[in-house]
Amino acid sequence: MFERFTDAARRVIVLAQEESRRREHPEIDAGHLLLGALQADRILGLDDGEVDTLRHVAEESLAGKQQRRHGRDGHIPFAAPVQAAVDAAAPIAFRSNRNEITPADLLLAALEQPPLDELLHRERVDLPGLRARLTAAPARPTTGGSAATQDQDAQVIVLLEEILQRLDNIADQLRNRDR
Repeated sequence: MFERFTDAARRVIVLAQEESRRREHPEIDAGHLLLGALQADRILGLDDGEVDTLRHVAEESLAGKQQRRHGRDGHIPFAAPVQAAVDAAAPIAFRSNRNEITPADLLLAALEQPPLDELLHRERVDLPGLRARLTAAPARPTTGGSAATQDQDAQVIVLLEEILQRLDNIADQLRNRDR
């Protein structure tokens, strides 16, 4: 599932998971994905005001979410809008003549998902302008710490999450078959 993601895009997924875990939310929501993209600090072309607005929209989308401890395995599933964003990121990359999915692709896809799309509209965000800047923005080089170690850690976590998701799907199929 994540093999076409750049290391930076995988890091966005990891950061979204950490946001969800920190807030004790039962799933990774579009707001978590948006916060993960903003925390990854690899998206150029956004001014401070836009970043602040996007952060506000993400926080607003997560306000009042139910808190719940996760199971011992620590697996946090994607909410439907996040799965839709992850699926939509590949066509966005393809339209930009790239085979790899970048953080900007994930951000663009997340902005189209509920409730972010409605909140952005209410905040009067210039989505066409934002899309144009994100589409043209190159990835920012990694700074601070060992980039190789961070990316390897992110890859391991993402792979483990993917394995857990697949095991959950298999368990669901087995439960449905036994009914």
